[in-house]
Amino acid sequence: MNDFPVDVNPALLERGRDRYGVFCSSCHGHSGYGDGMVAGRATELQQSMWTPPSSFHSDLVRGRRTGELFNTISMGIRNMPAHGSQIPENDRWAIVAYVKALQKSQYASMDEVPEDAQAGLR
Repeated sequence: MNDFPVDVNPALLERGRDRYGVFCSSCHGHSGYGDGMVAGRATELQQSMWTPPSSFHSDLVRGRRTGELFNTISMGIRNMPAHGSQIPENDRWAIVAYVKALQKSQYASMDEVPEDAQAGLR
């Protein structure tokens, strides 16, 4: 999952899920596909200046390292504003960890799923 300067554990992922819900899901959607309510409303209004939020599941974004994602949250990118002054550093790392977990949830191989859960997925 790339290098993190913090310990990635269940508590960090839960914090990341919570902070993602507050700061990110309105544009990027709850599952990270760029289909949040703000994006939906802009599309509905046919805003010509609107740049849709990226899907975290595109090859481009999935290939970004943790530091790049952290920098994007901190400094912004395209129409996404900088959130460095709003979100404490540890929470930004928590969000990055959660985004990486979202990505993994969509692209994990069956070998990575615990055996007791595999039967329900086949």
